[in-house]
Amino acid sequence: MEYKKSSLITKKRVVIGAAVLLVVGSIAGFAIYKSQSSKKSKLNATKNSKSAQGSAKSDPKTQKELAKSNVDRIKERVKTAEKDNSLTKDQANKILKKLDEVSKFNDSLIGKSSADQGKLVVAKRKELRDWAKSNNIPNSYVSMMVMRF
Repeated sequence: MEYKKSSLITKKRVVIGAAVLLVVGSIAGFAIYKSQSSKKSKLNATKNSKSAQGSAKSDPKTQKELAKSNVDRIKERVKTAEKDNSLTKDQANKILKKLDEVSKFNDSLIGKSSADQGKLVVAKRKELRDWAKSNNIPNSYVSMMVMRF
């Protein structure tokens, strides 16, 4: 009788252990599944976002908005640098004046082919580097000026 009782207790423990493993395994499997599907949906969202940005970039109105936003960002950076004494007033004024010129150049790129833009941008960047060097302007301000769409 004693043998049957201990055997029965052992069987109950095995069954309970198996049930616990089944539940824990199911929860872990579900968590892994959700984690993987979440990663896939984030990846798809990123892909969709990038393709939407790509199609938006081809829209002339959006290109103008991007260029204006870039110019505004640079102007803010120049004003901050002048306040922090990272740039002199003369340097800041020269950058802002050149930025207006470059803004018109950026607008002229809208609607041009990627190959044409590339050639024009390379030439403009060289011209800007030379201008910056002769006017003692840090290159970091020049590299942000020219946009390619």
